[in-house]
Amino acid sequence: MYQADDFRSSYARKSTEALLDLALRGARDLKPEALDLLRIELNARDIHPAIDRAIRFQLQPPSEGEKEALVARFRSLACPVCGRSESPLTASWVTRASYFLLFTRFHSELIVGCAPCIDAAATRANKSLLKFGWWSPPLGLVWSIQGFLRNRRTRNPLYHVAPTPELRAYVSQNLGEVVFRVESGAA
Repeated sequence: MYQADDFRSSYARKSTEALLDLALRGARDLKPEALDLLRIELNARDIHPAIDRAIRFQLQPPSEGEKEALVARFRSLACPVCGRSESPLTASWVTRASYFLLFTRFHSELIVGCAPCIDAAATRANKSLLKFGWWSPPLGLVWSIQGFLRNRRTRNPLYHVAPTPELRAYVSQNLGEVVFRVESGAA
């Protein structure tokens, strides 16, 4: 059984990035004593006070109204890909293909960024589908077509006018990180 001193020394040895990751993504899995010691360590390292609110949001999930307000505030942040803030943040799945020896592999990746960055990611993904998608007969052609259709929707500018379902899901699944970024203004 872990004692408070064990947690304290473990947290003291961890990097600030590792502690932030634990606080923003894993706070709901910690015991209350471990969480208190994590807060103490983060405060000792002079982390932005928004970390407390980010932890609280993980422990007590927000109402739907609060979640929608959080999505709206999150959309106003600068793009994590390019750093610009002219276009609101959005999220979308992009499908690409890669080829190694005799195998083609199809990847779907959630991209969070501004519409131009997502469009650029979809364009790169379409090029990879054109290059490598057909190398895996017979299903490679089918998977490539599915990827092109998904990427076509992603590239549609009207798709990103309102918050996408993918963005809402991202915010719901990453409450700690989103609250911290919104409250602290971190990109």
